[in-house]
Amino acid sequence: MTRPTVILLAGLAFLATTAHAQTRRALLVGIARYTEPAGPPQPWTPTALRPIPVQGIFKPFVLRQLEGPVADVYAMRDLLVNTYDFKKPSTNLSERDNDDVQILINENATADRILTLLKTHLIDKAKPGDISVFYFAGHGSRITNSLSEKPGHLDVTIVPADYELGVPAIRDKELARIYRQVPDGVSLTVIQDSCHSGGGARGVTPSLHSRDLPDDPSRTVSDPPDERNGKPLPYPDQQKNPVLILAASQADQLALEMHMGDDVGYRGVFTYALVKTLQSSVTHERVDEIFRKLRANMGMDKQEPVVSGQGRLDKDLFGQQAIPASSIYAIVQSRKGELVELDGGIANGMRAGCILKKDWAESGHAAVRIRVKQTTGLNSSTAEVIGDAGPDDIRKSDKFLVEAFAASPGPPFVVYMPAKSFAATDLSQMVSAVRDELVNAGAVWVDNPAQQPPTHTLVWNGTSWLLYSADSLFAPVDLGATLVSGSVLANVANPKQARFFLQAPPPSELLARLVIGKGETAAIQVTNTSQADATYALAGALRGKELAYFWLRTEKTGEQFPPLSTQIPVSDLAIVDTLTEDIRTLDRVAGWLTLSAAGDISPPFPYRLVLKKVGGDSKVAEKQVVEGEEYKLYLKGDRRQLDALLKLNESPPKRYVYVGITDSAGHGQLLFPEPGAGNQGNRFPVVEEGKGVRSLPEEIPLPGSIRIEPPLGIDHYYLLVSATPLSNPEVLAFEGAYRDAGSRGVEDSDPLTKLLQGIGDTRSVKVVQNPTTWSIDHMLISSVAK
Repeated sequence: MTRPTVILLAGLAFLATTAHAQTRRALLVGIARYTEPAGPPQPWTPTALRPIPVQGIFKPFVLRQLEGPVADVYAMRDLLVNTYDFKKPSTNLSERDNDDVQILINENATADRILTLLKTHLIDKAKPGDISVFYFAGHGSRITNSLSEKPGHLDVTIVPADYELGVPAIRDKELARIYRQVPDGVSLTVIQDSCHSGGGARGVTPSLHSRDLPDDPSRTVSDPPDERNGKPLPYPDQQKNPVLILAASQADQLALEMHMGDDVGYRGVFTYALVKTLQSSVTHERVDEIFRKLRANMGMDKQEPVVSGQGRLDKDLFGQQAIPASSIYAIVQSRKGELVELDGGIANGMRAGCILKKDWAESGHAAVRIRVKQTTGLNSSTAEVIGDAGPDDIRKSDKFLVEAFAASPGPPFVVYMPAKSFAATDLSQMVSAVRDELVNAGAVWVDNPAQQPPTHTLVWNGTSWLLYSADSLFAPVDLGATLVSGSVLANVANPKQARFFLQAPPPSELLARLVIGKGETAAIQVTNTSQADATYALAGALRGKELAYFWLRTEKTGEQFPPLSTQIPVSDLAIVDTLTEDIRTLDRVAGWLTLSAAGDISPPFPYRLVLKKVGGDSKVAEKQVVEGEEYKLYLKGDRRQLDALLKLNESPPKRYVYVGITDSAGHGQLLFPEPGAGNQGNRFPVVEEGKGVRSLPEEIPLPGSIRIEPPLGIDHYYLLVSATPLSNPEVLAFEGAYRDAGSRGVEDSDPLTKLLQGIGDTRSVKVVQNPTTWSIDHMLISSVAK
């Protein structure tokens, strides 16, 4: 298969400097045949790399042998050597200890060998700029950990070759402690094709085998808290130098291997799809884009892969700078005749009528276009082929870019900019002269109305200067096209008790350069008539000797004066880009605050989001929280409804849960799952079993806590529930337009990935159909001073 390449333009030339690391190392482990004991299993003693003891005595059982892991290892070796410039292992057995690519197969893959090579070969040898890869294919299992915060208090494990000899399986937390030792500047990528590797399987046919073992029934572990913060170790990638982890399945799912044909034999479904995906991916493709293609290539509803690694999902597979992602795109899931099913929908801002074009055309083929017929949910839509497209022109996992958006049916986001203004020099001189004379008359000059509410405001409406008075019940005073201090003072009873804010218009030069309402901001409407018709107005304030510009909210908010975005000096060379990004952020937040699903996920999600004070009583904080206090988030259900749901369905369908906050300064934070955790541990509901009784917990505490800090105001919490996962949950964290404000301190803290970027921005859409794959609940909480 020919792998498409990327031609680097001048703006992307920086990629060339990161294309080749100093050394690329790999440890590839595949276990199909596990060592059978010659006698009773021996007691296990902790080691330097595994210092935590296990409790209980191992009870041996017949361990099912596998078919595909060895073939998977060699497929990964060939991929790394042929596609990613890893050195081919030596054919001389005596020299293999020095190979950059180390391979452990079957009985050689003992727990000690795996962990020793992981540390000595991939971490201890690595220098800044090096790349390390750890791959494992084999059985996975779980063991009870009394201190685990995960559902069911289970740690996920990989099973070494000497497991039946009594050696415990290697827990994710044991791996995490080694991952934490990765030197700064070294990229570690972990790929696991084993059951429960993310953190039920579909029916097994004669050609499908699962890579799972029963949870260790006779042994447990009590892992002490992390010595740094006194809390149990979180996911392996919560560290300064994050690790990318690609896993075959969720923590409660099986990973399958399948007979892929006589010429291939048995292979892991995940590894087979991953190799296929990477062979057809462009150089330096983003991990979150790779993940979406991987999901399409796997095509197995009940084995959902996992990707995690804080700050790694917008990089390439090995942590290098990635090709920037296109604004909006969709991945082909399937094609039937002229109809194409897409991984892309409402969350992207796609709607009926959108035109998409194939990302790159096959050699000798014309450009292929499709038109969206119907969006069927946040993540899905159906499109039809436009023009001619042969059977090979549209294939599973192909990427289509949105070429033309359909009109948004939702209410517009309107901003005010005057149609006419003054030259920058003339405007600056006029405003400075008025400011100096008003101050000399005893008035106070206001340069930030959000911090110091004015009594009088001067506004340019495109033809005249208007004087507004805070205590006036009448229309503003029209001061004419030329602003002079005399006409202002003539309409103020007592200048010494007045606070003046002059809302300067953008100069003509800025108006000419700032394009709003076209291109990337096409869904934002601009009015030149009146600020009363808009949500935000482009305004300036004289700070010192220079005018600074920002977006000023014009709607009544219940406050004496509404907040504004970052004040940017007119001399700033990036002022156009910054103001454009600010208004897109404000538009996005406005849409996010009003987002609602027209229907509900089916069956309805049985929990709601609540907030409780840490160390206080069990009362739910319904409307207000207090500065300096600490609060914890919970999922809370009604006991009768939970019992009814379990009675109706012994295994209720699990949904992906995301909790976030948009604070009063416009910052967005991902509260759950923890940043970097991907989609691990966020699938609910989880059925608990104890003493033969199955139940759904009435209350589920979410990890971490929230300390209430400025900016204070109305904060918007939301609970997003989806049948399919976000490929990159970290897009729910974003900077607001008010960059000079702080944000909440959180301790320890696909198309759907574009959710926040798509809601309310230039491609936003008000949901008008009745989707059944997602739901969102909002909670508005006022944070007040103590």
